[in-house]
Amino acid sequence: MNRKKRIVIVGAGASGLAASIRAASEGAAVTVLEHMEESGKKLLLTGNRKCNLSNTDVSAEHYYGDGEFVSSILSGFQFELCQLFFKSLGLETEIVYNAYDGTGYLYPSSGKAEDVRDALLRKALSLGVRFEYGCKLTGIDVTDGGFVLESASESYAADALILACGSNAHPETGSDSSIYPLLKELGVGFHSFLPALVPLYSKAEELEALKGIRCDGHCRLLIDGFPEKEAYGQIQLNAHSVSGIPVLNLSSPAVRALSQGKEVRLQIRFFPTEYNIRQNAVLERRLDGQLFPQTLELPIHKSGGFRHAQSCSGGIPVDEIDPETLESRKVKGLYFAGELIGVDGECGGYNLHFAWASGMLAGSCAAQKA
Repeated sequence: MNRKKRIVIVGAGASGLAASIRAASEGAAVTVLEHMEESGKKLLLTGNRKCNLSNTDVSAEHYYGDGEFVSSILSGFQFELCQLFFKSLGLETEIVYNAYDGTGYLYPSSGKAEDVRDALLRKALSLGVRFEYGCKLTGIDVTDGGFVLESASESYAADALILACGSNAHPETGSDSSIYPLLKELGVGFHSFLPALVPLYSKAEELEALKGIRCDGHCRLLIDGFPEKEAYGQIQLNAHSVSGIPVLNLSSPAVRALSQGKEVRLQIRFFPTEYNIRQNAVLERRLDGQLFPQTLELPIHKSGGFRHAQSCSGGIPVDEIDPETLESRKVKGLYFAGELIGVDGECGGYNLHFAWASGMLAGSCAAQKA
């Protein structure tokens, strides 16, 4: 009798859980190695702990990275399939429409991220997936038949290996780069992570007076004086930083530019909405009658760093990954999923949707390819 194909997945986050479910459902014997004490720690934080699962407008234009590569991944797992997948797990979902762009954010009806994590974990366990927690890898060896992974106390043999180790965002949840020296030993290329979906910091004096104000507005990112990208929505002004969805959506190219020593400025134009007029009244009292500014131009000098980032740019270069299978072009039988891949998305469920889509694809292809 033929034995089941052995698949080891490193990382029990969103993409790792999705990969384990798909691989096990296709008949593989799946083991998930997680160096934290539980699954999905970062997943529990997403969407202010409400877990924005996906978006009705999932498309490559909402991602930073190679558009053709992203489209290839998304094509096999569009929004409707995402809904059906979570329905099959027994998770009720609902769509909350964004007032600014009309897209729909998919949430669990309970409003609890732990319900998403628990539904995924319950399904994986029902399929016989084995989870090893507190497993800190010390080595990955390529063999004639696959891989051998070493920890301090045990070895794990695999016919195929899926790395779903996440990025450096929220390092307290386990995204701590501990896998990356092992990637180097495998000969896999890697671009250093940079924070994305992160507040941007400015030394502009105006911010101190405006701290605590939320306003509807338009943001334009300038890099070395040239317009890079625009976004709009609600902007949060703090004493030394700016955040809110439009700022977060511009932070990925802003941080990359800062890392290259380029000048980064953020132009903000506030909309004359009823909400902003009410904010004006608050500000006038605070500033002894001074009016709320219609525009601001802020020099940006840093970001909130990995601790305050929701995701990261960087990771495995997509030209090293087969977009049809997510298999490494350098190491046969090695697959990648989730934030480890050099793709990052905007706010609105896009990063989690990419995690589901890439995890499903990697799990399926790893299971099928004997």
